Amino acid sequence: MSVLRRAPEGAVPLAPHLSVTFSQPMVAVTGHEDLARQGRPVLLEPAPPGQWRWVGTKTLLFQPTGRFPMATDYRAEVPAGTRSAVGGALARAATWTFTTPPPSLTARHPADEPAPRDLLLFAAFDQRIDRQAVATRLRLRAGGAVLPVRLATDAEVAADAAVKALAAREEAGRWLAFRPAQPLPANAPVTVVVSAGTPSAEGPKATTKDQTWAFRTFGPLRVTGHRCSGNDKCPPSTPWLVELSNPIDAQAFRKDMVRVEPDVPGLKVVVYGQGLSLRGPSKGRTTYRVTLASRLPDVFGQTLEQPATVTFTVGTAPESLFAPGGPFVVLDPAAGPRFSVYSVNHDTLRVQAYAVGPEDWRGFQTYLQEGRRGKSVEPPGRRVLSTTVPVQGPPDTLTETRLDLAAALPGGLGHAVLVVEPVRRESGSRAVTVRGNEWQHAVRVWVQSTRIGLTAFADDRSLLAWASSLADGKPLEGVDVSLLGAVTAKTGVAAPQTRTGSDGLATLGLSAEPRVLLVARQGTDIALLPQVTWWWWNAESGWKRQERTATLRFYVFDDRRLYRPGEEAKIKGWIRLLGAGPQGDVLPWPGGAGSVSWKLTDAQGNEVGKGQAPVSAFGGFDFGLTLPPTMNLGNATLSLEAAGGRPGSTHAHSFQVQEFRRPEFEVTASASEGPHVAGGQATVTTTASYYAGGALPGADVTWRVVATPAFFTPPNRDDFSFGAAVPWWEPGPDRSGAERVETYEARTDAGGRHRLRIDLDGGGEPRPWSLRAEATVLDVNRQAWTAAASLLVHPALLYLGLRSERAFVQPGEALPVDAIATDLDGRAVPGRALALRLDRLEWEQEA
Repeated sequence: MSVLRRAPEGAVPLAPHLSVTFSQPMVAVTGHEDLARQGRPVLLEPAPPGQWRWVGTKTLLFQPTGRFPMATDYRAEVPAGTRSAVGGALARAATWTFTTPPPSLTARHPADEPAPRDLLLFAAFDQRIDRQAVATRLRLRAGGAVLPVRLATDAEVAADAAVKALAAREEAGRWLAFRPAQPLPANAPVTVVVSAGTPSAEGPKATTKDQTWAFRTFGPLRVTGHRCSGNDKCPPSTPWLVELSNPIDAQAFRKDMVRVEPDVPGLKVVVYGQGLSLRGPSKGRTTYRVTLASRLPDVFGQTLEQPATVTFTVGTAPESLFAPGGPFVVLDPAAGPRFSVYSVNHDTLRVQAYAVGPEDWRGFQTYLQEGRRGKSVEPPGRRVLSTTVPVQGPPDTLTETRLDLAAALPGGLGHAVLVVEPVRRESGSRAVTVRGNEWQHAVRVWVQSTRIGLTAFADDRSLLAWASSLADGKPLEGVDVSLLGAVTAKTGVAAPQTRTGSDGLATLGLSAEPRVLLVARQGTDIALLPQVTWWWWNAESGWKRQERTATLRFYVFDDRRLYRPGEEAKIKGWIRLLGAGPQGDVLPWPGGAGSVSWKLTDAQGNEVGKGQAPVSAFGGFDFGLTLPPTMNLGNATLSLEAAGGRPGSTHAHSFQVQEFRRPEFEVTASASEGPHVAGGQATVTTTASYYAGGALPGADVTWRVVATPAFFTPPNRDDFSFGAAVPWWEPGPDRSGAERVETYEARTDAGGRHRLRIDLDGGGEPRPWSLRAEATVLDVNRQAWTAAASLLVHPALLYLGLRSERAFVQPGEALPVDAIATDLDGRAVPGRALALRLDRLEWEQEA
């Protein structure tokens, strides 16, 4: 016999319990009360109050009251000769030690910011302390002198909002508040030292080194610095930061305490601690004067001694040139052959256009790819436009330049590769020079001008094309549609084609050759749809026929999901064949009577077992495997492999291996039938019963009820917004809001039940709330099981929904809004008066 596992051991930050696992059963399977009366084979010194209990027949657990006391050295021993229930004996004593640490600071106040001269100081520790004893180890150095301190009274703690909040977050007995016997000197550094030798109230060990923190008392309110946020060059619209010596009183602050010259329209001023953040559309090449009024207050009741002025010199905006839409753009037919580029600090643009057709698409991708690699290459096609265009815009301002491409797109239809580069005229020279020739400082785009809207959907065998009118969205009939590949484009071989029907649809079969371009033709109008638009294409890019293979699929489960070392796990499953292609289906196991190989690995990746299990003619298998008694605890992985080498022939199934105590009872929870409306009541019921039969009367019940802000949309009304609207550009609904938690202690009745009535106050705002009531039941053997019930609380029996077809409007345009009143089932409710108000929201800190 041996000791397999023991914990804790060595220096540990926290010791919740002691566990010892033996290699042989140590007790017979019997009731918990019988086991508690038996002697225990582990000696523990010192032994805190707690309870010894067996978890199964091999693991002994000591659960101290709460946890092991801190600041203590412990010694545990299993004496030599200790016998198991099957007669085995321990040859040598198993002895080990573990230690918990002395007090360590976990929270301190004040720190890292100016503090008042007459203040409460706060220190919290990771264990219980004797406040009087710790107070004797405190040293307070301020202005070069050591000042005496005294413990704060309860009234002083209650009167200090910051210390009161800190104390409320800490466990009782783990903190102390104190104050200097006299006010601290002004504008002086202060150091608090918790000296070595500080004792614990839990154990005999004391600290071996000083623990310190520092802060500074406040001085006169002054401006200590100013800078541009994140960029020393201070380009236009960069936030400005003004730093002060003390925290600003945000409640008393007003925006008119800050003046900026020249004016910045829409300036936002935000207080953050000891600083001010100024944000707005500042102009380039401009020096701004920011003046803070002398009445600007700090949290200590002071104001600036006199108005303070700082300057920010805004530099130039970085040069830029870009066009939205990527390297392939379809022009709006209603706007004509025009293309817009956007630039900053460029005075002239060189514009070149090359007439191209579908056969030039691969050449265009090569042009982009080689250019990205730093090679000098010419665009494909025939150059039909080369000119320079002045940029009509002020410096440091994003300026739109609309390029007329009528010369490159005769009749307003066609395709062109457009190259736009910034240029400058050198002083004293008439030559035009491209700036730097950097590839990224130019716009290179394939421009398509067409009246045909073209999209496609493809699977592994065919492509479905849809042609519609860009003018009105109607399907286009009689459009010739073809797929163009790299080979067909190069050799001129005719590509397979078809024609759209009255619904604008056409189906094209796919071949092994990648097809990079879908081409639609209607008279002289040609529309292209590339499969890949960016430059990182390769030879295999494109639509092509995909050969798919049927794959195996496993469905595997076990009987418990949680096992102890040495127990048997029952595994069962089926194997099916998943057919490929449009007619694919779940098919029977194709292997007939056969076998499946399995391998079991523990949580550390060690192989602990392997074997084979028979598979029936129907693809089913059922086998048991015995876990090794010394198996590592944690997540075990069972790897399965079917013979034959088909795709999908391997599968992994996992389950947990842990030492645990078998549950003796179950707990359920339910809520009263809804709907639940604010102002009403709800009842939640928990029931505890033994698996062996019978109720669990007189058991401790702890209720925890959590209310969380929720959202509700009546059935079939998804086109309306109910509650806070979520714009499409935001990632998801805003579920922020104060979570409310209430707890309640009770006991089960003679039938093992307890009912809790919840008064539904609605949370003080007209919105739905989600309530989750968790009931934890504790039996006499200290087993705890939890069940939960959830319910939705409506603010009323009716909901008001709004919808609008538009999310953006221009000034002066109408914003159509539909409103609807429904009941909880989504039925429209007529005859109700609705009050609607439209607000324009703009966030700005006022106080």
